[in-house]
Amino acid sequence: MRKDGRRVPIELLVHLSRDAKGEPEYYYSFLTDITGRKQTEGALRDLNDQLQQHVAELQTSRRAALSLAEDATEARKEAERVNADLRTANESLKASREAAVNLMEDALRARKHAEAISAELRENQERLLRLGRVLKALKDSSLAMVRSTSEAEYLAEVCKIVVQNCGHAMVWFGFAEDDAEKSVRPAAHSGFAQGYLETLRITWADSDRGRGPTGTAIRTGQPGICRDMLTDPAFAPWRADALKRGYASSAVIPLLAGSRAFGAITIYAKEPDAFSEDEVKLLTQLADDVSFCIRTLRLQVAKARADLERDKFVSLADNSTVFVAMCGRDFIPFYVNEAGLRLVGLDSLARACGTPFSEFFFPEDRKRMLEEFLPSALRTGRAEVEVRFRHFKTGKPLWMLYNVFHIKDAEGKPIGLGIVSRNITDRKEAERRTEQIGRAHV
Repeated sequence: MRKDGRRVPIELLVHLSRDAKGEPEYYYSFLTDITGRKQTEGALRDLNDQLQQHVAELQTSRRAALSLAEDATEARKEAERVNADLRTANESLKASREAAVNLMEDALRARKHAEAISAELRENQERLLRLGRVLKALKDSSLAMVRSTSEAEYLAEVCKIVVQNCGHAMVWFGFAEDDAEKSVRPAAHSGFAQGYLETLRITWADSDRGRGPTGTAIRTGQPGICRDMLTDPAFAPWRADALKRGYASSAVIPLLAGSRAFGAITIYAKEPDAFSEDEVKLLTQLADDVSFCIRTLRLQVAKARADLERDKFVSLADNSTVFVAMCGRDFIPFYVNEAGLRLVGLDSLARACGTPFSEFFFPEDRKRMLEEFLPSALRTGRAEVEVRFRHFKTGKPLWMLYNVFHIKDAEGKPIGLGIVSRNITDRKEAERRTEQIGRAHV
């Protein structure tokens, strides 16, 4: 301790001195003020502490840095994982987006397909409704055929049925005339016409007014369709009058007798392209039924007329004094009048109807009559010849002026021959005697 009371650090060095024998002899010591050294040591300790603190801080910083590096590595790895996840998510999102787009496109296609199916269903429903209406018209026209008593009544009823059931604007029937112009004569109609038929002047000749659907159908025997009256060049002669009345398209079905058309049914619609293939087929059935009914009605009229004419013929023949007969194409008679039976010596009509005409002729004349004259008469429809009949009881010849002509059915087809023969035996005998007298005077 110093005089001023401050403590002073010292360093004490004690040294033991020994004698020659090595025995302790004395001690001596040194005292050294080590304040500076202590201060230096303190400063060194402070520096060391600071150094250690710095080292510790450095170590802490290093550990922090290492930790940060590890965290950074983990963060980078995590970032890489996140990036990978993001890439995966992006790819998944892209795939999802593409899938969504595909689904949307599929949905749009499905919607369009559904709309197309719906439109097709509506179209099919409308088509079936139209076909159902045509079928009803077909059925009703068949009933009209049973009810009708005349051709005009029947055609007017069918026109009305087609307009009412099928909803078309106008329907008319026309018949092909065999005049020089080959004109088409309107016979019946129904619907909105307003004088239209009077403007037609249609022909079935191969000319401008015959190349429309009606003339073509009659000329060719095939259905004629005008899908759009506004644009069809073949419809030009009637376009203005048709458009004024609201017509837009038409279907024409020929009325056939065999392969030849004798008329047509023409149907007008308010819409373009209004007649489907199926509807045309059904209308063709209707036209075939109408053709059959017209032919049947005409046959009935012709048959009634033929029956009347036959009755008149038979009545005249029964009261005639000449030979009158009728035979089929086989030359077997089915009628011989009373005068004829008496002339040839037959007792009954039944006996005559069972005897071929070859037996009526004198044997020497049979071959000429059967192989030449009668077949020629069937072809030409009328012939006359002098021929000998045979009297069935006496066998004597009877000279006859033999006239034959066609007998026709209700359709005008030859079905046999009518015979009107006058006995000229007395005339032939007078001619023979005159000839003999003439030869005697020569």
